[in-house]
Amino acid sequence: MAKTRRRQKSQAKKSAISPMMIAAVVGAAILIVGGLILISNQGKPGSGAASDVARYPTLGNPNAAVVIEDYSDFG
Repeated sequence: MAKTRRRQKSQAKKSAISPMMIAAVVGAAILIVGGLILISNQGKPGSGAASDVARYPTLGNPNAAVVIEDYSDFG
């Protein structure tokens, strides 16, 4: 009876997943996902670049002052 208890305990220890193993798998997954995001963003041209505005029809003085009015509820 004592031998079977020892076997059960040793088998339970072997089958248990350690927290260190879980942390390693989660860390590897984070690195892989981060790398994929980084690689996918490298091929894109810079955002916010001005397009060729000369081909679009415009009205008004091209040297007019720019006025920005901000309506917000953040204080």
